[in-house]
Amino acid sequence: MHRQALIVATAGFAALALSGCATFTDNTVAARVDDAEFSYDEVVEILSESPTGAEDAQSVRGLTSLFIANELVKADLEALGAQVSQVDTTGLTAADLLRSEFDVGVGTWQNLPVEILADDRVEAFYTSGASGLICTSHILTATEDEAEAVIDELEAGRPFAEIAAEMSIDPQSGAAGGRLGCQTAEEFETTFVPEFVDGARPLAVDEVSEPVESSFGFHVITKVSFDGLGAPEVLQLRVRQFDDRYDIYVDPAIGSWTQTADIIPLGTPLVIPDDIAAG
Repeated sequence: MHRQALIVATAGFAALALSGCATFTDNTVAARVDDAEFSYDEVVEILSESPTGAEDAQSVRGLTSLFIANELVKADLEALGAQVSQVDTTGLTAADLLRSEFDVGVGTWQNLPVEILADDRVEAFYTSGASGLICTSHILTATEDEAEAVIDELEAGRPFAEIAAEMSIDPQSGAAGGRLGCQTAEEFETTFVPEFVDGARPLAVDEVSEPVESSFGFHVITKVSFDGLGAPEVLQLRVRQFDDRYDIYVDPAIGSWTQTADIIPLGTPLVIPDDIAAG
């Protein structure tokens, strides 16, 4: 899977939602991230290098999304003080160069240790509940008495993951220390049974629930503390904070930049005016 598709699928990377405009505006700038600009001249030049020379809405939208994603990763790597390998530009078209920079940048970004990625702003974003991500663990028991015993062990200071590995009758999550991963609020509602959702939703981070009965048994649920998150989860949080960290601009004629939208074409196709296409 190409890294652009990978990061969109696994980290909820932002995307462009196309507006219904039929032509570009008179703006010379298609998109900007902080001080880095993507001009319409560059858009036309890069698209003209493609085998089809396509300058349709989908091509413009995809290329602009790639530019923004690339610049955001570069800006975040710089903010984190990470060193990125230089891309060999030999024989590369402008489009190939943009994709190669993105691939190298994302590869570096995804391999950073969690202690570098997890700064105070990300932690505050997560613990406040503003991130929209819900990260849970549970210990599943067959009876309510066993669930109460789990709670007693937790109150005595025994680690949640240790108890999950020993006592949970859910073999998959038990082997992972009870971890059920992170989901958006919408995904959370559809991933878990309603009783689990209702029991987990009101919990604060690191709070432990009372026994929650479902058709599977009795759950003891907690929302994972920030210190318990791994690098993939922290990367998701960083992506969801990009709007606050960086100045992102897109010409409204192309669309709007959001952190959750898919790249879905709406309205009539975009057309690059002759005076822009001619440079």
